Amino acid sequence: MKRLLVLLVSGALGAAFVIFCTVLVTPPGPNATMGQIQIVERRGPLQFLDSPDALCQRAGRPVTPDCRSAVIAALPPGRSYVTLPYVEFLYRQTLSGRT
Repeated sequence: MKRLLVLLVSGALGAAFVIFCTVLVTPPGPNATMGQIQIVERRGPLQFLDSPDALCQRAGRPVTPDCRSAVIAALPPGRSYVTLPYVEFLYRQTLSGRT
């Protein structure tokens, strides 16, 4: 009985994380700025795993530092729960294999 309760609670927490949070991957910039991964409140057009470059691609714009800066500035404010170091693999997943 306790295992079933733990399983149900874990499933509910996992579902809430996927529905209400975004893993936002910001790659390193040309000015030697460090890349980062942020777990943020889902806002605007963000998907579960997303990056500013992926948002540029979905809008049909070329991926440039200017587009990246504009996307980051245009995102509505929200909570940032955790900031983690940059991981190239996650960044590539946001682009769905396109570079």
